[in-house]
Amino acid sequence: NEYIPSIYGINDDEVLSRNEIREITVDFREQYSSDKKVLIDNAEYRLYVKDGDREYDVINFHQIEKAYLNNFFLIHTEDLIPNQYFVDIKVKIGREIKYYKEVLRFKIVSNITERYQ
Repeated sequence: NEYIPSIYGINDDEVLSRNEIREITVDFREQYSSDKKVLIDNAEYRLYVKDGDREYDVINFHQIEKAYLNNFFLIHTEDLIPNQYFVDIKVKIGREIKYYKEVLRFKIVSNITERYQ
């Protein structure tokens, strides 16, 4: 079966400030089924930025945690410089590896007013 990831916790194209910690929930659903969620053991995420056609890893592929009801990972925006970020998902099932490009896109901004108060 092929599983399609859905990400919750940050909206697509959301603008975040640099002092947040976000829990990102990743739901894997069977293809052609909207309600059948599956917990995945071997899933990883990658956080990166783009410069033209080049991609620069901020966090290279890192394990997605598995909880009782869902898969998740945390993003600490304090560690990120203002830029647009992208998330890829890699899933290993058996001997097959599937890549899902640009599952999430968000922007980090610096709040100058907070910096000088």
